[in-house]
Amino acid sequence: MTCQEVEVLLDLVAADACDPLTREAVASHLRQCDACAASYAESQRVQALLDLHLNKDGVERLQQRIEKEAQPRGKKRVFMPILRRASLVAAVILLAVGLIWWLPRQPTETTPEFALLVRAGKFEIVPQAPAKLDFKNAEAVILLQAVARAGNTLRNELMQAERDGKLPLPPAVQLELALVNRGKRPVEVRLGDAEAKLTLDLAGDGVIRLAAPGAEIPETLRAQTLQLEPEKQLALPMDRLVAGTPDKLEYIYLTEPGEFKLTPSLRLTADGKSMTVTGETVQIKVRNRPGDSP
Repeated sequence: MTCQEVEVLLDLVAADACDPLTREAVASHLRQCDACAASYAESQRVQALLDLHLNKDGVERLQQRIEKEAQPRGKKRVFMPILRRASLVAAVILLAVGLIWWLPRQPTETTPEFALLVRAGKFEIVPQAPAKLDFKNAEAVILLQAVARAGNTLRNELMQAERDGKLPLPPAVQLELALVNRGKRPVEVRLGDAEAKLTLDLAGDGVIRLAAPGAEIPETLRAQTLQLEPEKQLALPMDRLVAGTPDKLEYIYLTEPGEFKLTPSLRLTADGKSMTVTGETVQIKVRNRPGDSP
């Protein structure tokens, strides 16, 4: 028998629905052909599932029904084995497909979920559970020196300092970003790689952004890789308003007293895929130092 002829009969042999001569011929072929033997093992596995879920008499009842319906048509008995075999093969295939859908499936991969929380004001950087951190009504206060000068004058001086390559550091702030894994599985997080970027969206009057080549890379953009467990957080302190990418940083200055709204966004790599997480909006107040004129 050829492999094609045997392939058609494998399910029938596994279901014990063929004559002894055919079974012996198939068995002889299987002893010499590893590929067909492997296919036969799979047919036996499917038949075992059928016996388990339908009971042992299911195939026999199906065969009897086919014979009963075929008799009134006057077909010759010689065609009955072929009809019976074809019907049984079709039944096995349909039931096998149904079992594939019924059996439990592997869980699909889920997209990492993060939250970027912002904490402002005076505090110590101590790792805490996210539920213990109070981010409501967060507020940072910046005290400007010599703010009595007109805002335009201060901005012109900063732009001149940029041209001279002598930019001063931005005002000191007391902020902390907290990256929290909100998913249900650990995630490998990479910061400071080629995809990393920190964006600080500041709404208010007197905001000026200047390129700062050669500036020290802030904590939020320093290269690091870690495994972040579910509901755990990574604290990223911010002591200056510095944004951008590790190779292209910018200093951000607030040159007028008043209130500003800060919304941070952090682009990172999670499980090898780039994604951006946007944080809460917090308020920053800029005030004159005591003794300076308003």
